[in-house]
Amino acid sequence: MISWSICIRVAVFLRAIATAQQLPSTVELDTILPRNETYQRQSSFPIISAIQNAATAIPYGFWVQWTLQDLDHQNNTATHTLDHDTWQNTTLTASGAYVLATNTPEIPSSTAKKWSLNWSMGFHQKCTAGHAIVSSSPMSASGYEISGSMVLTVSAIGNTPDFLTSRCPEFAGAIGIKEKLTTTRGEACPVLEEEEPRGNPCGFVVDGSVVGDISARLNASLLCAGNNGTCERLSSVGTFLESRNVLLGVGMMVLRVLWG
Repeated sequence: MISWSICIRVAVFLRAIATAQQLPSTVELDTILPRNETYQRQSSFPIISAIQNAATAIPYGFWVQWTLQDLDHQNNTATHTLDHDTWQNTTLTASGAYVLATNTPEIPSSTAKKWSLNWSMGFHQKCTAGHAIVSSSPMSASGYEISGSMVLTVSAIGNTPDFLTSRCPEFAGAIGIKEKLTTTRGEACPVLEEEEPRGNPCGFVVDGSVVGDISARLNASLLCAGNNGTCERLSSVGTFLESRNVLLGVGMMVLRVLWG
């Protein structure tokens, strides 16, 4: 009989293989919703983006930050950061991409008609062959941070926010990772391209599995509003079921290999 500990080790091993990608690689941020368009005001408003090849960036202190700003009143700004803590508790797609999908309360609760969605992404540190390591925070990551923005409007006659569309996501920015170096402190450190790589937003396909993931994340963000107890219980149950299903699947794979 195969123990659960073996299955767990196999699960971790298979996950590492699935997410490992070779360098060089291009880490690309693409926006699915919103776009530079006019939308209807609704009780919930989704923010959806994809980070292609996130698996190659996460080991090197990768971060993403986005801000939603009320341009009419200049006093309603919400900033969100994805960094180490986020990556520790997330699931990537089969291709190594990360999907950001959440509902923002700022637009539904405001009378503002004009909004700016600003984003930036980069690395806490980078290396250059023959030079000492350079470290910084997201707010001062000069030279290895890229940023951008878009403007959207809200109107009674606008479009309904919908991520089920045949259109490709919109390219927001990309960072090229050339190679990995190891610092004198034993840390993995990326060597980055000096020029921003060409984007390929159509490379991220919103297929059936992605649609299911986006829907689940949007529903979870609604349930988690206010950090209520129901949200915490649902999150715990979801995590347990996901882990159990992974282990059962790996266990069946091991049995087929050994006894097939």
